[in-house]
Amino acid sequence: MGQPPRQRRPSECVWQLRHPSVALLVAVCVCTGVMFLALYFALFETRSFPPPFWPKNSWFQISRSIDAQSRAVDSFNTSEAQAIMAVMLQFYQLLRETPVRTLDVRQFAEVLKDTPDYKLTAETQDYLSVILGSEAAQSAGYLTAMQAKWTHLQQGDRLARGVIEQAQAENREVTAEEWQALAEQNHGRLPPTFTDPDSDYKVQLQYESIEINEDSAVVRFDDGVAYQEAILRHIKGRWYITNITPISVHF
Repeated sequence: MGQPPRQRRPSECVWQLRHPSVALLVAVCVCTGVMFLALYFALFETRSFPPPFWPKNSWFQISRSIDAQSRAVDSFNTSEAQAIMAVMLQFYQLLRETPVRTLDVRQFAEVLKDTPDYKLTAETQDYLSVILGSEAAQSAGYLTAMQAKWTHLQQGDRLARGVIEQAQAENREVTAEEWQALAEQNHGRLPPTFTDPDSDYKVQLQYESIEINEDSAVVRFDDGVAYQEAILRHIKGRWYITNITPISVHF
Protein backbone atom coordinates (compact mmCIF):
# COMPACT_ATOMS: atom_id res chain seq x y z
CA MET A 1 0.00 0.00 0.00
CA GLY A 2 1.19 3.51 -0.75
CA GLN A 3 2.06 6.06 1.82
CA PRO A 4 -0.80 8.39 2.93
CA PRO A 5 -0.56 11.92 1.55
CA ARG A 6 1.71 14.11 3.56
CA GLN A 7 -0.16 16.81 5.54
CA ARG A 8 1.32 20.30 5.26
CA ARG A 9 2.29 22.03 8.41
CA PRO A 10 0.76 25.49 9.04
CA SER A 11 4.20 26.99 8.89
CA GLU A 12 4.61 25.75 5.30
CA CYS A 13 1.32 27.40 4.25
CA VAL A 14 2.35 30.62 5.91
CA TRP A 15 5.71 30.43 4.15
CA GLN A 16 3.99 30.03 0.77
CA LEU A 17 1.79 33.09 1.37
CA ARG A 18 4.81 35.04 2.53
CA HIS A 19 6.77 34.17 -0.58
CA PRO A 20 6.98 37.41 -2.66
CA SER A 21 5.59 35.99 -5.93
CA VAL A 22 2.67 34.21 -4.26
CA ALA A 23 1.79 37.21 -2.12
CA LEU A 24 1.93 39.51 -5.14
CA LEU A 25 -0.37 37.21 -7.15
CA VAL A 26 -2.90 37.04 -4.30
CA ALA A 27 -2.83 40.82 -3.86
CA VAL A 28 -3.35 41.44 -7.58
CA CYS A 29 -6.31 39.03 -7.69
CA VAL A 30 -7.96 40.58 -4.64
CA CYS A 31 -7.46 44.16 -5.87
CA THR A 32 -8.76 43.30 -9.35
CA GLY A 33 -11.86 41.67 -7.89
CA VAL A 34 -12.58 44.60 -5.59
CA MET A 35 -12.09 47.15 -8.39
CA PHE A 36 -14.37 45.19 -10.74
CA LEU A 37 -17.17 44.95 -8.19
CA ALA A 38 -16.86 48.64 -7.29
CA LEU A 39 -16.99 49.69 -10.95
CA TYR A 40 -19.84 47.28 -11.71
CA PHE A 41 -22.09 48.51 -8.92
CA ALA A 42 -21.23 52.16 -9.63
CA LEU A 43 -22.36 51.73 -13.23
CA PHE A 44 -25.38 49.67 -12.20
CA GLU A 45 -26.45 52.35 -9.74
CA THR A 46 -26.34 55.01 -12.47
CA ARG A 47 -28.13 52.68 -14.92
CA SER A 48 -25.25 52.79 -17.40
CA PHE A 49 -26.04 49.17 -18.21
CA PRO A 50 -28.37 46.49 -16.81
CA PRO A 51 -26.87 43.75 -14.60
CA PRO A 52 -26.32 40.80 -16.96
CA PHE A 53 -25.76 38.00 -14.45
CA TRP A 54 -27.43 38.98 -11.17
CA PRO A 55 -30.19 36.50 -10.15
CA LYS A 56 -33.64 37.79 -10.98
CA ASN A 57 -35.09 37.19 -7.52
CA SER A 58 -32.05 38.17 -5.52
CA TRP A 59 -32.34 40.00 -2.23
CA PHE A 60 -30.24 42.80 -3.69
CA GLN A 61 -32.69 43.54 -6.49
CA ILE A 62 -35.71 43.32 -4.19
CA SER A 63 -34.20 45.64 -1.58
CA ARG A 64 -33.03 48.04 -4.29
CA SER A 65 -36.54 48.12 -5.80
CA ILE A 66 -38.13 48.86 -2.43
CA ASP A 67 -35.56 51.57 -1.76
CA ALA A 68 -36.21 53.17 -5.18
CA GLN A 69 -39.95 53.18 -4.52
CA SER A 70 -39.42 54.88 -1.18
CA ARG A 71 -37.28 57.61 -2.77
CA ALA A 72 -39.86 58.03 -5.54
CA VAL A 73 -42.70 58.55 -3.08
CA ASP A 74 -40.71 61.19 -1.21
CA SER A 75 -39.69 63.09 -4.35
CA PHE A 76 -43.03 62.87 -6.15
CA ASN A 77 -45.06 64.18 -3.21
CA THR A 78 -43.55 67.68 -3.25
CA SER A 79 -45.65 70.55 -4.55
CA GLU A 80 -43.15 71.24 -7.35
CA ALA A 81 -43.19 67.61 -8.50
CA GLN A 82 -46.98 67.57 -8.46
CA ALA A 83 -47.06 70.74 -10.58
CA ILE A 84 -44.61 69.20 -13.06
CA MET A 85 -46.63 66.00 -13.35
CA ALA A 86 -49.80 68.05 -13.91
CA VAL A 87 -48.17 69.84 -16.86
CA MET A 88 -46.93 66.53 -18.29
CA LEU A 89 -50.40 65.03 -18.02
CA GLN A 90 -52.04 68.07 -19.63
CA PHE A 91 -49.67 67.83 -22.60
CA TYR A 92 -50.28 64.12 -23.14
CA GLN A 93 -54.02 64.59 -22.82
CA LEU A 94 -53.83 67.04 -25.72
CA LEU A 95 -51.85 64.55 -27.78
CA ARG A 96 -53.72 61.34 -27.02
CA GLU A 97 -57.19 62.09 -25.71
CA THR A 98 -58.14 64.77 -28.25
CA PRO A 99 -59.14 63.84 -31.82
CA VAL A 100 -56.65 65.24 -34.33
CA ARG A 101 -59.24 67.19 -36.27
CA THR A 102 -60.54 69.00 -33.14
CA LEU A 103 -57.17 69.66 -31.49
CA ASP A 104 -56.52 73.36 -30.94
CA VAL A 105 -52.76 73.69 -31.40
CA ARG A 106 -52.85 77.04 -29.59
CA GLN A 107 -53.33 75.05 -26.38
CA PHE A 108 -49.76 73.81 -26.68
CA ALA A 109 -48.65 77.26 -25.50
CA GLU A 110 -50.14 76.45 -22.08
CA VAL A 111 -47.63 73.64 -21.50
CA LEU A 112 -44.73 74.16 -23.96
CA LYS A 113 -42.06 76.85 -24.44
CA ASP A 114 -39.42 77.62 -27.03
CA THR A 115 -35.95 77.48 -25.44
CA PRO A 116 -32.46 76.32 -26.47
CA ASP A 117 -33.21 73.02 -24.67
CA TYR A 118 -34.80 71.77 -27.89
CA LYS A 119 -32.13 70.35 -30.19
CA LEU A 120 -33.15 69.88 -33.80
CA THR A 121 -32.10 66.61 -35.41
CA ALA A 122 -31.27 66.70 -39.11
CA GLU A 123 -34.51 64.85 -39.89
CA THR A 124 -36.65 67.24 -37.83
CA GLN A 125 -34.96 70.28 -39.33
CA ASP A 126 -35.64 69.00 -42.85
CA TYR A 127 -39.27 68.39 -41.95
CA LEU A 128 -39.76 71.80 -40.34
CA SER A 129 -37.98 73.50 -43.23
CA VAL A 130 -40.66 72.16 -45.56
CA ILE A 131 -43.46 73.35 -43.25
CA LEU A 132 -42.05 76.63 -41.89
CA GLY A 133 -39.20 77.55 -44.21
CA SER A 134 -35.51 76.99 -43.55
CA GLU A 135 -34.88 80.18 -41.57
CA ALA A 136 -37.76 79.64 -39.15
CA ALA A 137 -36.88 75.96 -38.78
CA GLN A 138 -33.34 76.71 -37.61
CA SER A 139 -34.57 78.72 -34.62
CA ALA A 140 -37.61 76.59 -33.78
CA GLY A 141 -38.08 75.54 -30.18
CA TYR A 142 -40.27 72.75 -28.85
CA LEU A 143 -43.49 74.81 -28.88
CA THR A 144 -43.02 75.98 -32.47
CA ALA A 145 -42.04 72.50 -33.64
CA MET A 146 -45.08 70.85 -32.05
CA GLN A 147 -47.50 73.47 -33.35
CA ALA A 148 -46.08 73.14 -36.87
CA LYS A 149 -46.16 69.34 -36.77
CA TRP A 150 -49.75 69.07 -35.57
CA THR A 151 -51.02 71.83 -37.86
CA HIS A 152 -49.51 69.87 -40.74
CA LEU A 153 -51.02 66.61 -39.49
CA GLN A 154 -54.43 68.25 -39.19
CA GLN A 155 -54.17 69.57 -42.74
CA GLY A 156 -53.21 66.15 -44.06
CA ASP A 157 -55.98 64.46 -42.07
CA ARG A 158 -58.55 66.90 -43.47
CA LEU A 159 -57.37 66.39 -47.05
CA ALA A 160 -57.30 62.60 -46.68
CA ARG A 161 -60.79 62.46 -45.19
CA GLY A 162 -62.09 64.53 -48.10
CA VAL A 163 -60.56 62.23 -50.71
CA ILE A 164 -61.69 59.06 -48.93
CA GLU A 165 -65.25 60.32 -48.38
CA GLN A 166 -65.56 61.29 -52.03
CA ALA A 167 -64.37 57.85 -53.14
CA GLN A 168 -66.79 56.13 -50.74
CA ALA A 169 -69.69 58.26 -52.01
CA GLU A 170 -68.84 57.09 -55.54
CA ASN A 171 -68.46 53.47 -54.33
CA ARG A 172 -64.83 53.15 -55.43
CA GLU A 173 -61.28 53.09 -54.12
CA VAL A 174 -59.05 56.15 -53.95
CA THR A 175 -56.89 56.20 -57.07
CA ALA A 176 -53.11 56.55 -57.16
CA GLU A 177 -53.53 59.86 -58.96
CA GLU A 178 -55.71 61.17 -56.12
CA TRP A 179 -53.15 60.13 -53.52
CA GLN A 180 -50.43 61.84 -55.54
CA ALA A 181 -52.48 65.04 -55.79
CA LEU A 182 -53.15 64.88 -52.05
CA ALA A 183 -49.43 64.62 -51.28
CA GLU A 184 -48.68 67.61 -53.50
CA GLN A 185 -51.20 69.68 -51.53
CA ASN A 186 -49.66 68.48 -48.25
CA HIS A 187 -46.05 69.67 -48.64
CA GLY A 188 -45.17 66.58 -50.67
CA ARG A 189 -46.06 64.14 -47.89
CA LEU A 190 -48.82 61.59 -47.66
CA PRO A 191 -50.66 62.09 -44.36
CA PRO A 192 -50.90 59.24 -41.85
CA THR A 193 -54.34 57.87 -41.08
CA PHE A 194 -55.81 58.73 -37.70
CA THR A 195 -58.60 57.17 -35.69
CA ASP A 196 -60.36 58.96 -32.87
CA PRO A 197 -59.23 57.84 -29.40
CA ASP A 198 -61.62 55.70 -27.37
CA SER A 199 -63.90 57.81 -25.21
CA ASP A 200 -62.86 55.89 -22.08
CA TYR A 201 -59.11 56.09 -22.80
CA LYS A 202 -57.07 57.84 -20.11
CA VAL A 203 -53.40 58.75 -20.31
CA GLN A 204 -51.17 56.97 -17.81
CA LEU A 205 -47.58 58.08 -17.33
CA GLN A 206 -45.16 56.05 -15.20
CA TYR A 207 -42.52 58.25 -13.58
CA GLU A 208 -39.06 57.01 -12.68
CA SER A 209 -37.46 60.24 -11.46
CA ILE A 210 -38.00 63.98 -11.20
CA GLU A 211 -34.84 66.00 -10.61
CA ILE A 212 -35.48 69.67 -9.83
CA ASN A 213 -32.64 72.19 -9.83
CA GLU A 214 -33.93 75.69 -9.08
CA ASP A 215 -35.85 76.74 -12.24
CA SER A 216 -35.21 73.61 -14.30
CA ALA A 217 -36.25 69.99 -14.03
CA VAL A 218 -35.40 66.71 -15.73
CA VAL A 219 -38.09 64.03 -15.74
CA ARG A 220 -37.64 60.40 -16.75
CA PHE A 221 -40.87 58.57 -17.45
CA ASP A 222 -42.61 55.93 -19.54
CA ASP A 223 -45.56 56.99 -21.68
CA GLY A 224 -46.52 53.47 -22.74
CA VAL A 225 -44.76 53.77 -26.09
CA ALA A 226 -41.25 54.80 -25.06
CA TYR A 227 -39.02 55.54 -22.11
CA GLN A 228 -38.57 59.32 -22.32
CA GLU A 229 -36.61 62.21 -20.83
CA ALA A 230 -38.31 65.59 -20.53
CA ILE A 231 -36.79 68.97 -19.70
CA LEU A 232 -38.96 71.60 -18.04
CA ARG A 233 -38.35 75.25 -17.14
CA HIS A 234 -40.07 77.30 -14.47
CA ILE A 235 -41.09 80.55 -16.17
CA LYS A 236 -43.22 83.28 -14.58
CA GLY A 237 -44.57 81.02 -11.87
CA ARG A 238 -45.38 78.01 -14.05
CA TRP A 239 -43.60 74.92 -15.36
CA TYR A 240 -43.30 74.44 -19.12
CA ILE A 241 -41.99 71.50 -21.14
CA THR A 242 -39.10 72.60 -23.34
CA ASN A 243 -38.02 69.25 -24.78
CA ILE A 244 -38.89 65.55 -24.73
CA THR A 245 -36.37 63.02 -26.03
CA PRO A 246 -37.01 59.26 -26.36
CA ILE A 247 -34.40 57.10 -24.66
CA SER A 248 -35.73 53.72 -25.78
CA VAL A 249 -38.82 52.72 -27.74
CA HIS A 250 -40.83 49.65 -26.70
CA PHE A 251 -41.62 48.52 -30.24
